[in-house]
Amino acid sequence: PKNAENKEAAFLLMQWLTSKQGDKLVALAGGNPSRFSTHADADVNAKFPHMSTFGEALKYADPDWRPIIPVWGKINADIGTTLSKVLTEDLDIKEALDGVAARTKTVMEEAGYYTWQ
Repeated sequence: PKNAENKEAAFLLMQWLTSKQGDKLVALAGGNPSRFSTHADADVNAKFPHMSTFGEALKYADPDWRPIIPVWGKINADIGTTLSKVLTEDLDIKEALDGVAARTKTVMEEAGYYTWQ
């Protein structure tokens, strides 16, 4: 990264994290792999059986799927934080997503969307 205190070490870390070995270790620790080969890895799939299906779906995913609107960053942050709470704090999924929907509607209204109503 441009603003890294130690650019060489940062570059070496990025190389290692995206290497086959590093990517596999990230996946086995529960992280999201960045290589298709890691999604298909037998050890990774033994621990996380969904990984090969997810890797196959990624082949057809649109990397620029998000809405290109100014308020998306705020909405996306809310989704991420809320889903993290679902996974780590046992927040009820329906309650969590209903809350995201309500907050998203407010953000969109405040940004001037839904003006036809």
